[in-house]
Amino acid sequence: MFFSDEIVYPLKISSLSVPSGGTEVLVYAFSDERVTFPEATEEYNAIITPNQLKEYSILSGLIDETFILTKLRKTFTSEEMGDDLVLVPVPKYITLGSIIDLNSPVEQFILVIGIFIFLLKIKMRNI
Repeated sequence: MFFSDEIVYPLKISSLSVPSGGTEVLVYAFSDERVTFPEATEEYNAIITPNQLKEYSILSGLIDETFILTKLRKTFTSEEMGDDLVLVPVPKYITLGSIIDLNSPVEQFILVIGIFIFLLKIKMRNI
C-alpha cells in the first residue's frame, strides 16, 4: 500500500510473468469515490467506515476515515501490459454524447423520437 495523487497499479512489471493466455488482474481500490480503468468489470463498491475494519488489524491501523472500496477485474495479455494502470473516478453523470452520436442523422432521429415519447407520456399523466 502507498499513498499517491493518482491511483496507480504497477501493471508493467507484472507483464514479465504473464502466461500466453493472459493473466487476470484483480484490483481493490480504497478512495474518496468509485474508480475504474478501461474495460474493467466492477464487481463491488461500497462505502466503508473505520468501524467495519476493526477485525482487520492491518487495515484498521492504516485507514481512519470513511472511504469507498471498489473491486475491479480484467484479464490482460502481456501486450496490453506495457504501461502501468491508472485508475480514474467513475463519472457521476453520463453525457448524451457518450451514448449517442449526435452527428449521425439516424441517431438524431432516434433522439427526437425519444424526446417526443417522453413528452407525450408526461402529457398523458397530466390528463
